[in-house]
Order: sequence, then structure tokens, then C-alpha cells
Amino acid sequence: MSFVLIFAVLHCITSLWLFFLDFGRALSHIDSPRTPTLGERVVSGPSTLLLSPIVPLAASSKQISSLFPGLLGYVPWVANSVLWAFLTWWLIVLGRRLGARRLARER
Repeated sequence: MSFVLIFAVLHCITSLWLFFLDFGRALSHIDSPRTPTLGERVVSGPSTLLLSPIVPLAASSKQISSLFPGLLGYVPWVANSVLWAFLTWWLIVLGRRLGARRLARER
């Protein structure tokens, strides 16, 4: 359980940091027709990946936005990080079980 908590906290901090970094860089050339630089694309890709699937859905839904006004708007961010943590934990457990099963078959 500690893995899930630590992973969720680190994921939330990282995704928020990347989002605000990407947002700030995008705002710096909002009125400019130039295309994003390689550095901006490198930040934007992981930011978009880490925020999916819950944050984009929550941002586009008026019902969810009305449920979480103000600082509660970070609830979908935390829920997204917890989802990522559980999925990562599940994949690690699954990988260990499959590895143990393969090792048992070889003996």
C-alpha cells in the first residue's frame, strides 16, 4: 500500500509540475504563429500522457467541474494519480506472477 501512496504523490507532483511548465511555455507564444519548439514538445507529450485519462475528461465535463469548484478542482488530478498508481502496482504484481509461473514451468 505504501507503494501506491508514494507513487500517487510523486505522480501528482510531477504531472502538476509538467502541466504548469507546459502551460507557461504555451502562453509565452500564444499570439505568435510559430510552431512549438522541440523542448516545448518534449514537455507537452509527457504532460498530456500523465494527465490522461481522468483530467481531460474532468476538464471537458461541466458536471464534474461544477462538483469540484475552487481548490477542489485538484480532486480529479489526485484521482488520476491514484489510478496510475494502482494500475502500475497491478502490472508489477502481474509481471511477478507471470515470471514466477514461467520459472516454475522451467523446473
